[in-house]
Amino acid sequence: MRVLGELLTVYATVYPVACATIWRNLRNDLARDYGPAALDAEHMRHVHLITALRAGLMWPAYLAVLCLSGAFSLFIAAGEVALSVREWLRRGKS
Repeated sequence: MRVLGELLTVYATVYPVACATIWRNLRNDLARDYGPAALDAEHMRHVHLITALRAGLMWPAYLAVLCLSGAFSLFIAAGEVALSVREWLRRGKS
C-alpha cells in the first residue's frame, strides 16, 4: 500500500511539470517546423484548443489521482498511528 501511495504522489508531482514541458516543446516544434509565423494568433488558437481539450480530459484524472494519493497517505498514517498506540498500550499494561 505504501508503494502505491508513493507512486501516486510521484505522479501527482510530475504531471504538471510534464504538461508544461509538452506545451513548451510543442511551441518550439511549431516554430522550428513552420517558422515564427506558426506562432501567430491563428495557429496558436488551434494549438490552444487542442491543448485545452487534452487538459480538460486529463485534469479530472489528475485530480482523482491527487485525491487517491492523499487518501492513501492518510490511510497509511492512520495505520502507523494505530500501530504506535497499540504498542504504547501494550507497554503500559506490562
